[in-house]
Amino acid sequence: MASLDQATGRSAPHPPIITTPDRSAPTDRGGKKKVLFLDDDPAVVKSLMRLFRDDPALEMLLHDQVEGVLARIDSDKIDLLLTDSVGEPLLSELRAKHPALPVLVYSGKVAPEPLPQGVRRWIVKPQSSDSLREFLIQAL
Repeated sequence: MASLDQATGRSAPHPPIITTPDRSAPTDRGGKKKVLFLDDDPAVVKSLMRLFRDDPALEMLLHDQVEGVLARIDSDKIDLLLTDSVGEPLLSELRAKHPALPVLVYSGKVAPEPLPQGVRRWIVKPQSSDSLREFLIQAL
């Protein structure tokens, strides 16, 4: 949902949903792997955040726009990208800058044949939390 820009009176896009680790917490991740989830659906984002909040092996970080994803992968030292959609420009840049980064697609759409280059696995929604977690752990 767009908000009203006070300066111009025009509709402004919503700010990105971005979560970051609690900076007051110890910096040692305790062996947790960082998963960046890229999705623009707030309901899915909240659901996944709830599912993985206390996971002992995975730290889920969220991003709701393609813009800034590559910088986020670098700055937060991401171990895996889980996304609801893929575009060739993003995949090309990922392959160039992070060729070893596992990319999984979590989508309500049927997987294309063959999978886009750079996508390790296509997971069709919905999945149980245990199944989704297992896919993530296997990819790491």
